[in-house]
Amino acid sequence: MKLKPGCLARLAIAPALIVILAATGGAGVGGGAPLTPISGHPPAPGFTLPDTDGNPVRLSDLRGKVVLLNFWATWCPPCREEMPSMQALWLDLRDEDFIILAVNVGEEDDAVFAFANEFPTPLSFPILMDKKSAVLNDYPIIGLPTSFIIDTDGNMAFQTVGGREWDHPEVRETLRALMQR
Repeated sequence: MKLKPGCLARLAIAPALIVILAATGGAGVGGGAPLTPISGHPPAPGFTLPDTDGNPVRLSDLRGKVVLLNFWATWCPPCREEMPSMQALWLDLRDEDFIILAVNVGEEDDAVFAFANEFPTPLSFPILMDKKSAVLNDYPIIGLPTSFIIDTDGNMAFQTVGGREWDHPEVRETLRALMQR
């Protein structure tokens, strides 16, 4: 697949943006940095990506659930820092109308498998593989990690750039409120 113009430039600035986010507290470690509302709640671009077992996952099949769509990479320090809190959130909300889709950008399966198992509680939420950055190009991403909260109707409700404490009570409250709509 051909990358859209600007994608490589966005990914090239990602390491610098990560350093800036971490230096300014943008990594969100230790607190619940606010989620940024997306004006007009546009529809989330549809996609189908393989999970780590090679099974296709279609965003459109998840209508009726709140989706935390997270774009990340193993080399990204804020991505690494936020993963345990994403796992804790997943363990808390996985039996509700909620799912996490963690989209790895441009890495090989072996690196992703090793990363997912290096935490005290291995990552058990769905990890999708975007090896050619096809889905990354369809979303307004300026650095990693970037996350979108997609509501039950498939619309983008919130966006974050930089890491978050995903299991913070304010984040859980926001997600549960979206599930009730």
